[in-house]
Amino acid sequence: MIKAILYTKNKDLVGFEISGHAGFANIGEDIVCAAVSILATTTVNSLEVQLNHPPSYEVDEKVGYLKCCLPHDLTGDDYNKAQVILKTLEIGILSIEQEYQDYIKVIQRRWKQC
Repeated sequence: MIKAILYTKNKDLVGFEISGHAGFANIGEDIVCAAVSILATTTVNSLEVQLNHPPSYEVDEKVGYLKCCLPHDLTGDDYNKAQVILKTLEIGILSIEQEYQDYIKVIQRRWKQC
């Protein structure tokens, strides 16, 4: 099962952490893993391209792990852009969870340290 944690601070999204494999189908044929991977990767790439201060991230493809956090000093236009990008991830990943709840669990967690 994929575990997706969306980190929030004052109702805004400040990062996410995704781990695991869906187990919906064989590796290379798993549409749930593929959908989540595309969303997460596109989110990180979009944040890097759109923001003057890119996010920090960790990735381990072997175990299916990606963690991404916004810079703590992000403000103004960059912050607003980041919210749009992260909200798009949230909408997409919640839609996948709604359709494939046996294969993905989305958790919203208050940010402590990202």
